[in-house]
Amino acid sequence: MVLVAAAGIVSAATQLPHGKVVVTGGADDMDDVLNTVEVYDQVNQRWVRGGSVEEHRFLHTATTLQDGRILGAGGETIIDVNQKPSAERGTPTR
Repeated sequence: MVLVAAAGIVSAATQLPHGKVVVTGGADDMDDVLNTVEVYDQVNQRWVRGGSVEEHRFLHTATTLQDGRILGAGGETIIDVNQKPSAERGTPTR
């Protein structure tokens, strides 16, 4: 399995207070919009699955909030079609 974060296709990334990097959403090489969450562990230098988010989105933003949760906002849900004027918060599982 190849993680989207490893492919680096229009995902959003933010760093957590403990140094791990969370990457959300994006699109795969077949232009399917994803709702995945992936976490890069800098100590072990590896990517792991970190759950999923409610909305499939790409070209969005991801911001780490003071309480450690991630805010994903905006972006698009279908390639070249729909902007997503919404936001959601979540807690990474890894």
